[in-house]
Amino acid sequence: MASTFLTLSNPLVCRPNTCSLSNQNPLPALRRNSLRVNAIAKKWEPTKVVPQADRVLIRLEQLPEKSTGGVLLPKSAVKFERYLMGEVLSVGADVGEVQAGKKVLFSDINAYEVDLGTEGRHCFCKESELFTSAAFSLSYFCMHASTFHSCLCLTLSGNETDRLALLEIKARITGDPVAALTSWNDSVHFFQWRGVTCGIRHQRLTRLDLQSLQLSGSISPHVGNLSFLRVLYLLNNSFSQEIPPEIGRLRRLQDLQLQNNSVSGEISSNLSGCSQLVTIRLELLGTLSKLRTLVVPHNNLTGTLPYSFRNLSSIDKLYASSNNLKGSIPDVFGQLTILSFLALEDNSLSSIIPPSIYNLSFLTVFSVIMNQIQGTLPSNLGIALPNLEFFGIDYNQITGPIPVSISNLSNLASLQLIANRLSGKVPSLKNLHKLVRLNLGGNNYLGSGRNGDFSFLCDLTNATLLDELFISKTILGITGSIPNGIGNMVNLQGLVLSANHFSGQIPSEVGKLQNWLSELDLNGSKLHGSIPSSLAECHDLASLFLGQNNLSGSISQVVIGLSSYIEFDLSQNHITGSIPKEIGNLINLEYLDVSGNMLSGEIPASLGSCIKVKYLNMRGNFFEGTIPSSLGSLRGLKEFCISNNNLSGLIPEFLEHFEILQTLDLSITIWKAWYQSKESSEMQQPHH
Repeated sequence: MASTFLTLSNPLVCRPNTCSLSNQNPLPALRRNSLRVNAIAKKWEPTKVVPQADRVLIRLEQLPEKSTGGVLLPKSAVKFERYLMGEVLSVGADVGEVQAGKKVLFSDINAYEVDLGTEGRHCFCKESELFTSAAFSLSYFCMHASTFHSCLCLTLSGNETDRLALLEIKARITGDPVAALTSWNDSVHFFQWRGVTCGIRHQRLTRLDLQSLQLSGSISPHVGNLSFLRVLYLLNNSFSQEIPPEIGRLRRLQDLQLQNNSVSGEISSNLSGCSQLVTIRLELLGTLSKLRTLVVPHNNLTGTLPYSFRNLSSIDKLYASSNNLKGSIPDVFGQLTILSFLALEDNSLSSIIPPSIYNLSFLTVFSVIMNQIQGTLPSNLGIALPNLEFFGIDYNQITGPIPVSISNLSNLASLQLIANRLSGKVPSLKNLHKLVRLNLGGNNYLGSGRNGDFSFLCDLTNATLLDELFISKTILGITGSIPNGIGNMVNLQGLVLSANHFSGQIPSEVGKLQNWLSELDLNGSKLHGSIPSSLAECHDLASLFLGQNNLSGSISQVVIGLSSYIEFDLSQNHITGSIPKEIGNLINLEYLDVSGNMLSGEIPASLGSCIKVKYLNMRGNFFEGTIPSSLGSLRGLKEFCISNNNLSGLIPEFLEHFEILQTLDLSITIWKAWYQSKESSEMQQPHH
């Protein structure tokens, strides 16, 4: 021990409970590889000495006589350091993990001995210098100081949660022919167990590598308690039964390797909780012949869908949406004969849908939404896949007509065809009585541009379950009138028919959609006539878009008075009259656009009650008078446009308090009036 410690000739005097003895810089003469020492001349109670904020006070353990002061451990070819053991007596204010009473291992490089006038030997050490999780240090220490072997391994505590979880994992392993886990017992600290790697900072298990050890049994759900785990390798073993959903708790998990086992069940959708997951070997998951469900959405999966998936003969659900998968859908997917659910949306898949997919007669869900799929839909789609309930190809590059056979899909609930390059007439959908969502918008040349294009909608008037109808932005435009029978779709929540070539008026039957309708979008559809007052019956209507039509008449008090409105757009029509004062009832309104009409009268002061409004466009009308001061309460405005009206008066001073205003468009007449008033005021002031 004498060779390890250095006693200073000039002791440092310190009052107990008031200062730290470890905050003094070691003298330059001290060797880098020796324990640096400060000392005091008085006798103090060790447990009452308060270390510096980030340090601990340690009572050194007695070392065996054959040791010369710790175990000499090679750290590099030219530098050595000694490792010592002791018990923590007290801790500084900023110490987080270590507690008094804990046995620790530490290096002599940054430790300071202090003479407290007692028989025991004490030193200070930074918390960050403690090696309670350094497996290499422990193994060397035990090798060179065998008399301390059992003491160290039994008393040097790690994280109890990790240790118990590992024991539960071992308990589920029924076969270990090569005795790979014999070290997993209380005779050694779990940091030394085979396959276990722990981080120094938090002293928690970060890597568990049990690959290729011929282990059999099941994977314990207690694996979900290893909350600091970043790498989990269980590949090339004989694990069976279900993959535990508790794996989804491992939010720090980055690399998961389970391939070449006999597990069944599902890789749970809870895996989406593994937000840091970078690697999961999809190509080797193809060896899991008993796998029934693969659910890995919203991860960072990359590469292509492997051909080895043809071996997933038991799989009935494959859900790999919202990843970074590329390439084509392998034609071997057609060999997965019991597959009923295939969702690959929101990836970067390309090429065509392989014809073999249409051999999967059990398929109920097929979705490749938001990819780069090309090609056409087969004419026998509705015959080949008779059990379809959801068919989604939105936002791809698919061309050609919608197959007539689609009318055979009597179980179809959702038909999603948005934003492709489909063309031709929409076939009859009269047999789709279970249809809940129909989305056809944003296609090239859908419709013929002649009357009768909208006849398919007449077929849907008996689809009473329909809650979303989206048919907008077709280049030729679907032509015809909106059928009166649309009022039969009593469960409709969203009706979007914008950017078409309708004839006629908005049918008053839309008022029958009073139960659920929250969005009505007829923008740019060449409708004429007045706004039906029956809309006032739709008490949940939040978004009303009737802009860019040929609508006329005035704004009904009952229509404008619905407090449910969040968005209200009547722009670019021929609306006359004034804005009713009932607009003040729109307490949830955020968007109001009545620009490009023939509205007149004053801007109602009640508009100031719409304090949530962010976008206010009233330009291009015949409004008169001044801007009401009540609009000063609209502090959330981002865009305020009232140009090209007959307004007068001064620019309101309250505008300078609109801190988030981004666009301000005022009439030139206001500017002129303000300028003339300012000029007149200056002329009346006396000259000095």
